[in-house]
Amino acid sequence: MKTIEYKLKVRNEDFEVTEVPLIPHLLKNGPYTYIWLKKSGFSTFEAQDQLKDFFKLQHEDVNTEGLKDEDGITSQIISIKKVLTESHLKHFNKRPLGKIGYIFLERIMGYGKAPVAEKMLHGNSFNITVRDLKETAALKIERYCKTNRFFSFINYYDSQRFGIPGGKHNTHLIGKAIVENDWYKAYKQLQISKNTGLSEDPLVNKETCKEMLRSLNPKKLSFFVSSHDSYHWNQELSFKLEKTCKGARHLFKNVGNLFVPEGNTFTAINIFSCTGNKLEKDLTVSMKNNVRSAFITTAIYVLGIEDDDMYKNKKKVKLTFFLPTGGYATMCIRQLIYKSTV
Repeated sequence: MKTIEYKLKVRNEDFEVTEVPLIPHLLKNGPYTYIWLKKSGFSTFEAQDQLKDFFKLQHEDVNTEGLKDEDGITSQIISIKKVLTESHLKHFNKRPLGKIGYIFLERIMGYGKAPVAEKMLHGNSFNITVRDLKETAALKIERYCKTNRFFSFINYYDSQRFGIPGGKHNTHLIGKAIVENDWYKAYKQLQISKNTGLSEDPLVNKETCKEMLRSLNPKKLSFFVSSHDSYHWNQELSFKLEKTCKGARHLFKNVGNLFVPEGNTFTAINIFSCTGNKLEKDLTVSMKNNVRSAFITTAIYVLGIEDDDMYKNKKKVKLTFFLPTGGYATMCIRQLIYKSTV
């Protein structure tokens, strides 16, 4: 079957994401400051590192409810273990940046006794522009969304989980090496990924690799292990669905060859679980169950079809929808376009 050509994230303003968070208990004072952070061109990890360095904190003092990559305009809640005022925010927002983009502290929500925690999200709302579409494809997407009031898609992890823009999609291989306690291989894969945070060291050896990686943000090391688990989860769910549903495998770029049920109505398991790994503070690995919704159902609205100002004789489609925490908008759109144009 011919692949439908389209492009996402051509401009950062094409991909707007706003968290719908679990609001922490707000007080007039407390050791933690809760702030709305808006950023573009920087990942959540990069934003955390800049906040840590600017306010002279430790990695564990800057927390978020969700992770957002650098491609797009994203708004999210963060907690900082320091009593900050609007004056602090203004000083931070005026600092020089090392690359194009911004990390902007919009406003203080309040103060409290505890940090925000990962996955304390209801979900995220999205406003997304899909570009470089033929008119026939754009009309099919619009028709499909109007015909199918609710759209269901398989909740696979997408490519953001397995790499960074401009780098090799191999974070799951870094995680695999960590799980196997092969820190030399993990270091080498980290260098390949362009996601290091480490200086080049010609004298690196198997004995020093673990200590070098220990200097990284521990949340990033945990992300690598989670990336490995995510790749395994995708493959295991794909095999399971292929045995129980009608459909076909589809090659998702930088993700893999995964099974997609046919049509918008299908019978599938609700929650899927497979073995996973947890990176402990001492960098040992323990076993856990990786549990996740097998599919997500949402309502996708087409805000309009317009001439694409970036691609001659092509159309762009503007979409808006909400996904619960853990869902990937890019994967949603991949399957939407696949199903609406088959």
